[in-house]
Amino acid sequence: MNWKRTKKKLWLGILRIIGRIRRIFRKIPGASITERRKAINRSVDDFNNMFSPKICYILCVKKGKNKSFMAPIKAITEINYYPHRIVFSVIRGSEAAKYLIKNKCFTISQVPREYGRDFARMVEALPAKGTINAVMRFRAEPAFFIPGYKVQNLPWMECRMNRGAVTNVDPETILVVGEVVHISKKQNSDREKLIHKSGKLFVNTKTISIKDIDKIWSN
Repeated sequence: MNWKRTKKKLWLGILRIIGRIRRIFRKIPGASITERRKAINRSVDDFNNMFSPKICYILCVKKGKNKSFMAPIKAITEINYYPHRIVFSVIRGSEAAKYLIKNKCFTISQVPREYGRDFARMVEALPAKGTINAVMRFRAEPAFFIPGYKVQNLPWMECRMNRGAVTNVDPETILVVGEVVHISKKQNSDREKLIHKSGKLFVNTKTISIKDIDKIWSN
């Protein structure tokens, strides 16, 4: 008789019994197996790990004569091809929402790694309503195919908003759908794109590691 093997089997049996007892006490009264599964693993970290990282973009909208409004956008989803359409969210009642609804067009620009600190500063400083006045390297110039502005020297796409392009999701959020009318031929390589994880954590696309924004960009 192999005592070590028998001892191991006994220990595994005890662990299984303990696990069963724990699962009994964890059960949600009146809930089916499917409902119990839905109630597990819904933390913020689980959500971020599922849907992040995200490529970062800058939204640019015409504000007035020779003026533009810019805001950080961290997630864009393609929802249709031919015609090409994208969707993203902004804060309901914000300056971004105001100018989007007024102008019914906008541009979206990719953000390279070298602009990482400027982008992170915008994310931290942008209020729910109003605008921020800060010295940043993001500069606007006239767009080509829409009455708006694009960000200078960055890859961009120009979009129009058709009827029903704005949807109220909740008291704080609206979804904006844009039809792409132009995409610049200037492209950022994967190693140059700015990718956001969560909070102040960004992806170092050269080493594929996640670090604090201050530890990735020294300039």
